[in-house]
Amino acid sequence: MRNLFLISLSVILFSACHFSVCHSYKKVKSDETKRNFDTYFSDSDSSYLYQSEIRFMKNYYSGMMVIKHQSDSVSRVVFLTEMGIKVFDFEIRNPLNYKDFYKVFYIMEPLSKKIIQKTLANDLGLLLQNAGEKDKKYYISKNNEDIVKIKNHCKHYLYFFEKDKENFKVMDVHSLCLKKAEVFFYSHLGLPPDSISVHHSGMKLDYTFRRLKQ
Repeated sequence: MRNLFLISLSVILFSACHFSVCHSYKKVKSDETKRNFDTYFSDSDSSYLYQSEIRFMKNYYSGMMVIKHQSDSVSRVVFLTEMGIKVFDFEIRNPLNYKDFYKVFYIMEPLSKKIIQKTLANDLGLLLQNAGEKDKKYYISKNNEDIVKIKNHCKHYLYFFEKDKENFKVMDVHSLCLKKAEVFFYSHLGLPPDSISVHHSGMKLDYTFRRLKQ
């Protein structure tokens, strides 16, 4: 009886959470517009440089982040302060395809705690994931934005596109019933984005990245 109750409760919670993620959007069939779900940083011949700011609790880090796409969907992400001091150095694979998708080569205190390492890796993984092969559901918002939802394990990713545009401009991340984070991509002259911001819900952790022209 207890197991039946727990199963019923799980079904109710799952249904409620699913409803809360997309309840305000109209579900539609897939359209013919070409969509790009790949990372903006997929050119292995380029290194991407961003002036970066990270605010975590009472800590503030500023400097330069370097993203280098390597072979087999592997990217290296290194963050350095203005004085050239390394803050972190990650290797990241597509987190939608790999359970153990990151490797830490170096990370500075107090960011070295396991839970913070994982949070940083998850956030950087949002910039580097490729959802092209995942099953998708399509919606339209009240503002006539095209929305594509992808589910991976217990997380839902909502990609927001301007009408008939190929590249997404916003990504929302939901875990169960809660919005975990949102990522904004700003671009005036095409790819890669001129700036990126990542905001967390319920956690004092935010990022701002501004592209340095090379």
